[in-house]
Amino acid sequence: MTLFSKSKLALGGVILAGGVLVGCAGNPPTAQMDVARLAVNNAVGAGATQFAPTDMQTAQEHFRKARIAMDDKDYKAAKIYAERAEWDARVAERRAQVEKMKYVDPKALTPTDAPVQPVTNAIPPANVN
Repeated sequence: MTLFSKSKLALGGVILAGGVLVGCAGNPPTAQMDVARLAVNNAVGAGATQFAPTDMQTAQEHFRKARIAMDDKDYKAAKIYAERAEWDARVAERRAQVEKMKYVDPKALTPTDAPVQPVTNAIPPANVN
């Protein structure tokens, strides 16, 4: 094999490897974006904007950066920011739940003194013969 053919082979390998990498980078992380969007929406619904504002702002900022990266077709950055947004939103949601529990009347969490009524309209077990 001549030096020219070896360098041609090496160049072909580099081009092929580069093509594989570009192919991987070319897949938009739509599933991760959907998961992040859902997590941010759930956190807002849980009251994180009021009860965990710093965490919520961080989650929203990371999601905003993920959308910008998607628009720029920088899918690697979009995936990273979407994952961060999801994580931050879940933290914000949990923190909001904890903060809201501080305002719950403990008496509302105790069982009532009402007697438990037996079930009278239960479906009988199946006959297995």
